Amino acid sequence: MPIFLADFTKQNNMTENEMTGLLLKLADLGVTGIKIFYSGGGDSGDIDDIIYTTTKEASFDNIMNLTSYGEDLLNLQTLDDELSDKIKDFANEKILNGIEDWWNNDGGYGNAY
Repeated sequence: MPIFLADFTKQNNMTENEMTGLLLKLADLGVTGIKIFYSGGGDSGDIDDIIYTTTKEASFDNIMNLTSYGEDLLNLQTLDDELSDKIKDFANEKILNGIEDWWNNDGGYGNAY
């Protein structure tokens, strides 16, 4: 389901300028896609890694196939620590917190693209 920028920013108390600035900063760094890995169990959950690609014209399949291990790993925190923190905070607060109880008991894990 596509997320339209105006609706998304309104629902998440983020201005369009803030979201656009975040996306432009990624583009300025040559980032063409990101993949967020998250996991949790017991009573807590968190973002594990944010991986990126700079592949020109990266397809959704390219981004889905990014892994969080290996020699050629492109970790966003290594590229830009502040930007990585902003995306991590945004994903935790605005996306993962909206998924009811995904971390409790047996836990859960997944990816966001």
